[in-house]
Amino acid sequence: MKPLSGFPIYVGNVELTENVLLSLQADLRSVCAEAKKKFPLVKEAAEKAILQLRSLSDSPQTNYQAVIYQLVVADLTEVPAALILACQTNNPNLIKISLACLNKLISFNAISKEGISTTVDLLFTLLDSHLELIRVCQIVNTLLTGSYLVKGKILAGLCSVCFKLYMSNDVVISNTAAASLRQFLTISLERADKEIADSEFVNSNEFPLSSYCSDILLFLKDLCHIIRGEELQFVEHAPVISAHFSLELIETALASYEVHILKQTPSFEHFIKTSVCPMIINDLFHPSESTNANSNGKITFPLFVRLLRIMKVLMENFFDILPTECEVFFTILVKYLDEDQPVSFTHVTVIVYKTCASGVHSESFSLQLGNYKGGPTRLSLGTVTMWMFAVVDSSILLLFLCIF
Repeated sequence: MKPLSGFPIYVGNVELTENVLLSLQADLRSVCAEAKKKFPLVKEAAEKAILQLRSLSDSPQTNYQAVIYQLVVADLTEVPAALILACQTNNPNLIKISLACLNKLISFNAISKEGISTTVDLLFTLLDSHLELIRVCQIVNTLLTGSYLVKGKILAGLCSVCFKLYMSNDVVISNTAAASLRQFLTISLERADKEIADSEFVNSNEFPLSSYCSDILLFLKDLCHIIRGEELQFVEHAPVISAHFSLELIETALASYEVHILKQTPSFEHFIKTSVCPMIINDLFHPSESTNANSNGKITFPLFVRLLRIMKVLMENFFDILPTECEVFFTILVKYLDEDQPVSFTHVTVIVYKTCASGVHSESFSLQLGNYKGGPTRLSLGTVTMWMFAVVDSSILLLFLCIF
């Protein structure tokens, strides 16, 4: 039997197969016991699912992949259907048991694309009812990081669920959702790297709509929409997360090990040049025109730090494809040292410049500093000091700036 496309292939293992099936049957028996009197329809559905799992246990198949293939493809949809039906009862015990079993199905890759779509709808329902949010976080994380079937609208729906979890008042749930989104970005770029290596996407300006590349690009564009206060295009019907967290997610993508994907594909390069760079330049060069400015027409320190961190990543990793933009970034660094700024702003600016000036493009930065307004003699004492002591520890330099 051929393996299911997109699923990892396992070596035949009788013990592993039996453990998977026995674990699922045990959970379904717990569902039957809990629904015995109050929810007869749930009990009946769980019993049918158990019978189907038993038929697999009695079959001569010893290959794990073959069993999973039967679970997903061969019309064996009773298992996820019974679990979803149990969750719709709003009974806490049934929901807890069913979500745990559903999470096992997903982690075993034993659920179809249609089953995942129905599961996402279930997660929205549980969110609205504020039921078992921790287990919802677990399922979202398993789907975002483990399932190869999460693409397109399913991915957009899961990201919407994750945004809602991130906005929760519970710190644990909010932090778990944030970690899931960061991990999702990293894993998606790894999958996109593999996808590009196996295709002709590198030489094209557009990706197929079903590809990981398209999904990650649309998600990153939505993060820029959030920062600019615009309507989301990919993650629809989602609460608006903070601009601070959106910037952190963009930085996670730009600083990933798969940065060569963003540099070698025209669509990603165009996104960085037309969306990310203008956003940074506008917010830092013209803070009064920024949608994130405070009542005084200035950007806050947390936002300033995150913008400079993205600027640093761009200058270090994308200097070769963004020479003009990096020159503007340098001008912004000098601007924030040449003007009367709070000490905290100056400190962060010096650290960013120090890192970039001592990196692989240090000569370019030195030349740009010498050409700024005719030379360093036209700059303030703070700027000249920054240039002279770029290799000095930032804490010592900060003390020097404070004295003068």
